[in-house]
Amino acid sequence: MKESFEEAVQELKRVDHLFWVSLKYTRTVDMIRHIIKRLMNCYEFLMDDLLDNLNKNKKIVEIPANPIQKTELVKEKYHQDPEIVNAVNFYMMMHKIMKAEYTKSREFRRNVGMITLFDEKNISMNINIDAIYNFYKKARGFTDYIEKLLYPKEL
Repeated sequence: MKESFEEAVQELKRVDHLFWVSLKYTRTVDMIRHIIKRLMNCYEFLMDDLLDNLNKNKKIVEIPANPIQKTELVKEKYHQDPEIVNAVNFYMMMHKIMKAEYTKSREFRRNVGMITLFDEKNISMNINIDAIYNFYKKARGFTDYIEKLLYPKEL
């Protein structure tokens, strides 16, 4: 059970390096997409940890293999916890971002951006360095929340 949490922490360390070192020098949309993928991996590991906890406490029989089914099960079982529901919704948003068509904007400059084009109602979203930093902060906050929830430190 703790392995999933440790993997999530390792993914955050990788994102930290990608953001502060790699993105700083490359400033490409490919790097932004790579960071989002690593953040999604972090969320997947944390959801695995939550589901392992439910399985250990015999509140679910088995853990689904499909990531979408995992997110639905986490939302169903933790519907009373707004922090977890918001995190799962954020994960689903990142999933949509990665599947959507995108264009590159101002590559190799400080304000590099990935303009994501969603089909529904011609909605677009500009994901730049500042947005990626906010994504990272959300993931860091959710990781800390899960650590306090599942692994409280004894005084």
